[in-house]
Amino acid sequence: MTAILLYYMYYSISDGGLGLDPALSASVVALYSSLVYLSGISGGFISDRLLGPYKTVLYGGILIMFGHISLTLPYGINSLLISFAFIIIGTGFLKSNISTMVGLLYDKNDKKKDSAYTIFYLGINIGGLISPILMSSIALIYNFHVGFSLAAIGMFIGLLIYVLTRKNLLKEDFLYPTSPLTEEDKTNLLKKVFHLITGLSLILILIYFIGYLNTENIIFLASIIICLVPVYYIYNMLNSIKKENNKVEFNNMIAFIPIFIGSILFYTLMDQGSTILAWLVDMKVQLGGIPPSWLQSMNPIFIMIFTPFFSYLWTKETQISDSLKYVLGLLLAGISFLILAASLISSEGEKINALWIIIFWAVITLGEILISPTGLALASKLAPRKFQSQFMSIWLLNSAVSSAIGSLIVKFYEQDPIIYFTVLGAIAILSGLILFAFKNKINNLIQ
Repeated sequence: MTAILLYYMYYSISDGGLGLDPALSASVVALYSSLVYLSGISGGFISDRLLGPYKTVLYGGILIMFGHISLTLPYGINSLLISFAFIIIGTGFLKSNISTMVGLLYDKNDKKKDSAYTIFYLGINIGGLISPILMSSIALIYNFHVGFSLAAIGMFIGLLIYVLTRKNLLKEDFLYPTSPLTEEDKTNLLKKVFHLITGLSLILILIYFIGYLNTENIIFLASIIICLVPVYYIYNMLNSIKKENNKVEFNNMIAFIPIFIGSILFYTLMDQGSTILAWLVDMKVQLGGIPPSWLQSMNPIFIMIFTPFFSYLWTKETQISDSLKYVLGLLLAGISFLILAASLISSEGEKINALWIIIFWAVITLGEILISPTGLALASKLAPRKFQSQFMSIWLLNSAVSSAIGSLIVKFYEQDPIIYFTVLGAIAILSGLILFAFKNKINNLIQ
């Protein structure tokens, strides 16, 4: 769906879009992506404290399906906002818990877990390969709304398979919450929700009365809040573990922090595939008549090419450490953005060859394979017992924070694309080198 979402927002009304400003559209898509990942916190909490992973995933899929159905309705911005609400909440329920369920299929220290998450990631990317091609083709033949209907149909089929194969997921870990809420917990939770809603409402009212309530400021405020959320959660988890005097889990949490920051830096670059890069491809790349969204299939194509090798490699007894995988991933992400800068320099103001974009996707996808499945597996290994699903939700917050950062920096792309890609590439490379300097300390903390 996100393969054509940006184009739906900024294409003219006569072309079937909403006719919004491209820069604003890219900011909104980035913020939407950020909120999708942020909502994983609620999904982890509901799974750990109320429903268990199986039911939480089921209800999440149903909400996502209704969100996609809303996108098929030709009611403009209203349908879009309603669909965002359903998909954000539904994905929060589904995404963190389905990743947790993969981890629960294996013993905590099973070496096959890394390989399992790589295969799981391959499955996701088979959909990522097919869907941009199908949806953009249908959108071109008919309209955007018919294209969006494929997402609703796809989720319905997924839910049907999930329910029919339920007998394979009857382990207690799947069906019941690991730490059910007490009555006191429920009262405290309601108080926190009330304080949160009241605080946000007062901030918005204040901004309105001083005359600064506009789309740009709302995006800025939401992005800053999103960036602070993981800080709050990690701090509280560390305090809880420290009170229990659990040194192993405390050290694991400390080791997780630089890995988490590295993930944020990586995905700040990677997640721009559906915003800045999609915009670049549409405006400045020689496409030869193919839809611009087709190039987004390059990422899953390279995932499928590279995955068998890495899946095999991660089952070997001797392999590189998780922290070194992160170092290499950050270096590759930085190089990929320098490739984009080089493509614009070499084009001398003309449209660039699509081969540059294919090379970009090949390089950054290598980084993604090193970082994403490794991070999922590492989060599963390091997760404190009492925060099992919530910890996986915190891992997914790296994409929430990176997309929030993306919504804030998109305006700099418009000013000078070459400097934009060069600076971000250099930051990623520098971060990889800093992480390399501390990798031994991180490895020694993990137990």
